[in-house]
This record gives sequence, C-alpha cells and structure tokens, in this order.
Amino acid sequence: MQRETADLIIEKIQSQEFEGLNIKKLKGFEKLFRVRKGVLRVIFSVEKDNVNILDIARRSSTTYDL
Repeated sequence: MQRETADLIIEKIQSQEFEGLNIKKLKGFEKLFRVRKGVLRVIFSVEKDNVNILDIARRSSTTYDL
C-alpha cells in the first residue's frame, strides 16, 4: 500500500501538480521540500522546471538528516 502511495506522490511531484499534497519547505534549505502522507515522507528539490526526488522514507528521527 505504501508503494502505491509513494508512486502516486512521485507522479504528482514530477508533473508539478502539487495541489492536494501536504508540502512544506524544509528549514535551512533554499530549494528543498517534503511531502507528508501518513508515515511516508518524500524529500525533493525544485529548480526551474527540474524536479529531483532525493529520498523516500518512513518518518523516523533521522528522516530529515540531510
């Protein structure tokens, strides 16, 4: 189930359809964002029209250690 959720989130991020996603800019980083869906976190960056998925992980005490 988390695999399907992650796939849907990644598809939305890559097509830059951010509506309906729980997105927050990460503090201390200029172009890094996270999407939160339950315990799943997707960390990504956006530069112009380029989106890079950096990490997909379950929430833990080290999730945001970049």
